[in-house]
Amino acid sequence: MIQKYPNVKAVFHGHDHDQDGEKMLGATPHLYDSHIGGSWGTDYKGFRVVEVLKDNSVQTYMMNPVEKFDEVSYK
Repeated sequence: MIQKYPNVKAVFHGHDHDQDGEKMLGATPHLYDSHIGGSWGTDYKGFRVVEVLKDNSVQTYMMNPVEKFDEVSYK
């Protein structure tokens, strides 16, 4: 259903245990944020940053909490 809407820039999935990456469904990125702070999930205690830039592209990356990693851009 989401693929029918061209103005959707990304889909967010939170609390998905050890999934913290990006997956494409058609032209729409699905961004995952893992469970953080429990006894399971990822090893780090960070968060995802998502920016929609002036040219309407999307940039996302993870922070742990001050180290930037896994940066990806979508047009």
